[in-house]
Amino acid sequence: MDYVLNRDDFSIMFYDINFYKSDIKIDAPISGTIRISIKSDKYAAKSYLDVYHKDFISFFNNIVDLWNSLKPGKSIIKEPYGYEQYIEFICSNGKFKIKGKLLDVDFQNFRIEFEEVVDQSYMNDFIQSISSFEIENHLK
Repeated sequence: MDYVLNRDDFSIMFYDINFYKSDIKIDAPISGTIRISIKSDKYAAKSYLDVYHKDFISFFNNIVDLWNSLKPGKSIIKEPYGYEQYIEFICSNGKFKIKGKLLDVDFQNFRIEFEEVVDQSYMNDFIQSISSFEIENHLK
């Protein structure tokens, strides 16, 4: 399943989410990869994040909590090692600033830092989809 936030001139998509069952057998943190795509009128990038499943679940849950309460706060997912890539949602006054740093692996291997502001009303479908995230659907 893809988890997409769309606004007229901006989108962010989390897809090809795979966590590894083999990590469960060795009692290690369940690691995996998440594909991320960013598009706007100004730029486009695709990358992979290597993250732990608990961090990713917390990231989605925190975004849902911020959206429900509209209280100031943030939710961030970042690689525990590697290229220091991250995606962050910051809530303030009914707006969400979405920012991050990615290494674009599909095109020219360049780093991109981005920041966009999205009104909470554009997030309804995204919130519904991430609210139903189940790790069991993404194990391989």
